[in-house]
Amino acid sequence: MNIKSMAIVVAFLVLGLGAGWYGGPMVARWMHPEKPRVQVGDFRHQLPADGPRVVMYSLSTCPHCRDARAYFKAHGIAYVDREIDKSDAALQAFKQLHERGVPVIFTPSHEVRGFDREGLTTALRKDGLLAP
Repeated sequence: MNIKSMAIVVAFLVLGLGAGWYGGPMVARWMHPEKPRVQVGDFRHQLPADGPRVVMYSLSTCPHCRDARAYFKAHGIAYVDREIDKSDAALQAFKQLHERGVPVIFTPSHEVRGFDREGLTTALRKDGLLAP
């Protein structure tokens, strides 16, 4: 292989690696767009038939989940805590959601991803679970 051919091969390798390095994340975002932090919809199917009207998928070690637990306690809000690292059933249900992180909090008409205090407060108020 002569030097010119070798230079062309190296140039294509560099271009290919560069395209993958910079283009890969863009393609991933295009194929899997980020969901909004708070989504409005009918999420009653995520809640127990009788009992609390708030469900949280969490990890026992997650600091944001701890913040959400403290928030619920401070506001006197009853909720079901489905810790996915302690319950196989909770983990399987969480996998069905195709979410990337915790906490994921459901109310009858909202899904809140992450501990978004403002979004959670708004969702709970709109669902009549927190006084204005």
